[in-house]
Formats: sequence, structure tokens, C-alpha cells
Amino acid sequence: MTVDSIEIEAIVTRIISSYVQTVNEQLSEVQEVVFKLYDENTKLHSEISDLNKLVSSLSKESTVTNEEQINKLYYAESLRENSKDIIIIKPKHKEQTVSKTKSDVIGSINPVNSSVQIGTIKNLKDGGLLLGCKNVTEFKRLADEKLSADYVVKEAKVLRPRIRISGISKDVGEDNVMFYVTRQNEFVFGDDSKCKLLKLSPVKNNLDISQALIEVDYLTYKRALSMGHCLVGLNSCNIYDTIDISRCYKCNGFHHTSRNCKSKEPSCPRFAGSHVVKDCNADILKCVNCLSLKEKSKADNIVVEHAA
Repeated sequence: MTVDSIEIEAIVTRIISSYVQTVNEQLSEVQEVVFKLYDENTKLHSEISDLNKLVSSLSKESTVTNEEQINKLYYAESLRENSKDIIIIKPKHKEQTVSKTKSDVIGSINPVNSSVQIGTIKNLKDGGLLLGCKNVTEFKRLADEKLSADYVVKEAKVLRPRIRISGISKDVGEDNVMFYVTRQNEFVFGDDSKCKLLKLSPVKNNLDISQALIEVDYLTYKRALSMGHCLVGLNSCNIYDTIDISRCYKCNGFHHTSRNCKSKEPSCPRFAGSHVVKDCNADILKCVNCLSLKEKSKADNIVVEHAA
């Protein structure tokens, strides 16, 4: 073997040895990465398994809760639906029992009559009954015909919820607004809806746009607020909840006005005294409503040191 061949063999051996060493180092690095990925994959699989178990458990609980809520919701809605029209029946003799009143009503009016359909019954004091029925007019006609000799029958005023529809064009007049509202939005204001326009007025910042205050039944109220908007003419209008609480500025109570207030003396909203607010010289504040509640409930934790 010549010197040149020996040198060539040595060079080739060094090259191969260097290459093998490089490959081994790279394989070692790849193997280390693979082991790390395997460990991470194992941990991830374990976490996913735990999450699946948790989701399955929560899903079962959620289903039960939702079913209970739905049942309660349907029950509440059915009561409200059946109680749309309310009749109050009171015996003329206050010593009479409720059972006697019920017996007389059932004996005179079929409670499952298709034109009446009594759905809610509540006992009142002095032998009276509160009845929720499908058709208050028909029920009152039958009651007046058969029970008026011994009973006072009257229709109770039902406070229905109200909604406000804003964004109505001024071109839609008061005579046509309910036509557009009900005909263009039958999925909200259906044939079963009870709707009454209370007021149509322009908005403060734009006299070309109006808003409608509408009294509706409970189911329509829920559908309208769930939808959040409706079409009136060529305008897409927003639907808002409306809470209208009247207040008396004579006695400072609620749910009535000074015109039909039963209080004989005025009540000061600053000091709860028997004088009007313009004549008040008190240096401290006292709320007449909280003061009344505190006296009735005999609770010491009610704060009264503020204006009504």
C-alpha cells in the first residue's frame, strides 16, 4: 500500500467518523425532543380526559337545572296567561265562607266552559274569590245573570307590562302605527297578542323620529324583549322595556296620583311632616315612606334619614 492510499484512507475514515458523530448527535437531539413531546402528549391526554369527565358531569347538572327552570317558566307563564282577565266575586254577606262562594259559583257557571275557562282561583277575605278566566266579558255576563242577587261581581284592573318602540318614522301616523307593528312582526305580535297603543310622541333630539308606548300581554312582552327590535314601515326600530311607576306628590306614596289620593293631609317629602315641601323649615331629612315601613314592620335597621 502506497503512502497516498494510506493518507486517502485516513481522510475518508475521519470524514465518515465525523459524519457518524454528527448524525448521532442529531439523533440524540431528536430523541430528546420526541421524549418531551411524548411526556407532554401524555399530560395533555390526561387533562383532556379530566375535562371530558367534568364537562359530562356539568352537562348532566345543567340539563336538570334547565328542565326545572323551563318547567317553572311554563308554569309561571300559564298562570299569567290564564290570569289575563281577572274577576272578583264577593258575597254581599261578609260572614259567608269561601267554600260556600265556590259552591255557588260552580253550581251556576261551568268552570271548563270553552267561552269562560277558569284557570286561576285565589281565596279572598270575607268569603270572596279572585278568578282568572279566558273571557272576562262572558264570565261577567253569566255571573251577573245568575249570581248578582247574592254577590257583587266586578272586573279587576290588570296591570299589563309596557314596551317602548323607538325609531319610528314621523310618516307613520298614530292611526297606522299599530297596523304596521302587528302586521310586519307577526312572530312577535301574533293573533294571540293583546296590544294597545298608549302614546306616540317624537323623540327629544329628532322630531322626524317617533317612539310608541304600547301596553301588551305578558307573552308578547317576553317575545318583544327577546327579539329586541322590530320593523315599522321601512325602519328597523329598537324595543325597550318600560317601567311606569306613578307617584303621588301629596302623600309621596306610589301607584296613585294626587288626584285620587286618599290621604287627608299632605306629607312633606323632606321631613315627613304634615305640610307641603315649600313650607318646610326642617334642618334634617326624614323619608315618610321608610318611616311608615319601619313603624309597620317594627324593624330597627331601616334607615329613614333621607328625603322621600
